[in-house]
Amino acid sequence: MSIISVHAPTKEKDEEEKEKFYEDLQKIHNKIPKHDIVIIMGDLNAKIGKEEVYKQVAGKYTLHESTNGNGEKGMRIRNSK
Repeated sequence: MSIISVHAPTKEKDEEEKEKFYEDLQKIHNKIPKHDIVIIMGDLNAKIGKEEVYKQVAGKYTLHESTNGNGEKGMRIRNSK
């Protein structure tokens, strides 16, 4: 099992800084052996909405109607292995 603890930039930060954070997170994630269970925890400043594509992860009882940019970026990392 591998645990990654994060604190993502807030929505007020510029897009370049957010992209750098998620690129770095992706690089760390890619170094973890494929057989490991990976837990990414912390403050991702992300909202996961009720979109059909995220129901397998978040279920149907999310707090938000729609996913924000940080939520979309985080889900890309989750789906990269």
